[in-house]
Amino acid sequence: MNEVDFIQYFSLPIRERTCSGAEAMLFCFPYAGAGVASYHAFCKDLPAHIIPFVVRLPGREASRQQAALTDFNDIVTCLTKAIQPALGKSPVFFWGHSMGALVAFEVARLLKQEQKPTCLIVSGHVAPQIPAPLKSTPVAKMNDAQFVGLLQSYGGMPQAILDNPDLLQLILPQLRADLIALEGYRYVSGTPLDNDIFCINGNTDHMVNPSNILAWREQTTGEFSSRWLPGSHFFINENRMALVEIINEVITNKLTQLDVI
Repeated sequence: MNEVDFIQYFSLPIRERTCSGAEAMLFCFPYAGAGVASYHAFCKDLPAHIIPFVVRLPGREASRQQAALTDFNDIVTCLTKAIQPALGKSPVFFWGHSMGALVAFEVARLLKQEQKPTCLIVSGHVAPQIPAPLKSTPVAKMNDAQFVGLLQSYGGMPQAILDNPDLLQLILPQLRADLIALEGYRYVSGTPLDNDIFCINGNTDHMVNPSNILAWREQTTGEFSSRWLPGSHFFINENRMALVEIINEVITNKLTQLDVI
């Protein structure tokens, strides 16, 4: 893959920003069903020394002309190859939320040592070695009503979308593709990362708890730390400014340690 592939899968939402003079790049790996637009406000609120890129999974948004990949390993392999032209120039940080936490983690594991992120920031997902509970009906076999019910159990889906059948039918295929991929994820044990891992989560998120978040510690020989913010699984929208402040703090502290700023 080349820089064309990078542009296809990694979007810079804040067009007036460039990497000139920036100290760090932050790659944001979205939750299932989310696209670049979902991260515009977050990216806009970041300080100027952090340049954000939002990941587009293969077959979604700008790459809709290709079939949406639903095999988790294929998605990770594709993104790992596509991201390489941007690495090795500035300190790089990954932040993944929910499904994006697993994608970011697996991309970090596939990268060569000199390309790995300085810090992996994860939110909204248990440590990867903890198996997900099995659903009574696989996502691929759910009818639309069952699938919408599953989405409602996660929260975060605006009622205006749920009440609009035409809009719902437009977004369901991407959501289903994402959740099929997530359901197919199988952790394979391997050498721990040596970059830092920072976990940040909502304190009323029913999908995580302190025990399964602390288990992320096993995935690195570097530093591990965690923080909790008020909010649910989608605290990243409910408490966005606090999230921005913490991510900025994590990145700035690491840049100071590296003597970059």
